[in-house]
Amino acid sequence: MILQGDALEELRKLPDKCCSVCVTSPPYYNARDYGAADQLGTESSPEEYTRKLVEAFREVARVLKDDGTLWLNIGDSYARHIEDGGIKRKDLIGIPWLLALALRSDGWYLRADIIWNKPNAMPESAKDRPARSHEYVFFTQQSGRLLLRRRGRQGAGRRVRSEKARPEARQRENLPRRHCLHSRSGQSQQRRGGSRQPRAPEK
Repeated sequence: MILQGDALEELRKLPDKCCSVCVTSPPYYNARDYGAADQLGTESSPEEYTRKLVEAFREVARVLKDDGTLWLNIGDSYARHIEDGGIKRKDLIGIPWLLALALRSDGWYLRADIIWNKPNAMPESAKDRPARSHEYVFFTQQSGRLLLRRRGRQGAGRRVRSEKARPEARQRENLPRRHCLHSRSGQSQQRRGGSRQPRAPEK
């Protein structure tokens, strides 16, 4: 079943505890104009943007089962002008953490933050800061208890013996005899074979 429409309105049509997982990436704040009326991401302040998302995720919490999980991908934005709350032009707003902490205050369990590394990130024209190449994925849930089953490779339950690296001393033993250590007195000492007197100078 595919539902198309305003996310909040469509969520309200779903019964309670009908879903096991929600994976979503809402429109980022102040990033793109989709040409729709009252679209998410064009709010006048980060606080208003965060408030609307928290309201939508309340409905997500309602439709999730007791052991349901939410995987939320969200990117950050830079301020284009002076915002309320001390945010200055060119400031990194911190949208992912504003939203994550707001969701936690609204009852969600913030279980993990996952870094989505993007080796082929979109180039940025800014010349006064590093280019961004990552986004956040937050793993949250309504219940504080969850069992994640990890699938391993076939035979992963067996003990696998790994070859240990040879110790440094053993590596030194395999060096050719010509490698020597020189003492302060000018005498030379081979790694193997003990010490010997220095060679007499030729007349």
